[in-house]
Amino acid sequence: MRNKFSRRSTENVKLVRVLGELLWLMIFLKDLRGNSCLLSRGIACAIFIQDQLIHNCIVLLDYKTKKQGSTLARPRKFDEDNVLKMACDAFWAKGFDATSTRDLTECTGLTQSSIYAAFGDKRGLFLRALEYYLEHILRERMVRLETTLPPGKAIAGFFNEVVNLSLADPQHRGCMLVNTVLEAKSDDPDMQRFVADKTIVIEDFFRRCVAAGQASGEIRSSNSPESSAKHLLAVSMGLRVLARVRPDAQLLVGLVSPALATLGITWPA
Repeated sequence: MRNKFSRRSTENVKLVRVLGELLWLMIFLKDLRGNSCLLSRGIACAIFIQDQLIHNCIVLLDYKTKKQGSTLARPRKFDEDNVLKMACDAFWAKGFDATSTRDLTECTGLTQSSIYAAFGDKRGLFLRALEYYLEHILRERMVRLETTLPPGKAIAGFFNEVVNLSLADPQHRGCMLVNTVLEAKSDDPDMQRFVADKTIVIEDFFRRCVAAGQASGEIRSSNSPESSAKHLLAVSMGLRVLARVRPDAQLLVGLVSPALATLGITWPA
């Protein structure tokens, strides 16, 4: 790095010196208007200095272009999906605030400078990790259930999987999205809006299922799909919070079953 900087500085010094010589020569030529011989030699010298100045400028610009090009073309030397998975696990277990940069460097194997270069900062990595969680865990579950089961069974299956996963998790981490909702602060409206938009994804899943089930006669039509979806969203959020501190199967099933019963849906056997 020092050699590159030195070469660059040397080129700049040369350019300044040559430019200075050219300016002095122009002043000198003004005094030689009456001497044609000296004037012609002076003009030739000025042309030579001008050519050298242009050449040095081209060399310096070419050097800068190659340096920038090599920096931009440098590929990342890590598996981004694996890094996001490791970061997701860290944030999921400890939350955004409690997860330190040191935690992230240890779990991902990246240096702090590499994390900042790839993701901007800790917040940037957290948002990418949350997106990874939503894509590979939450959205995967909703798409799979909605495309393979009848609407009522898709809703029941969603809650059944949440209960089973909550009971099987020795860390009792809950849901990363719900944890982020609880951790979002009033002085961070951007984060609040971000997680609020993600909860709408779950609400839309319930709304689609209720609407389809009501159309087929599988689900009762006593409430609109919109109001039912909001109710189910509130139940799912509460279920995730309660499961972190009271991971008891009877308690969790007892929380969900009445909400399903209002729609005419029974708990999976």
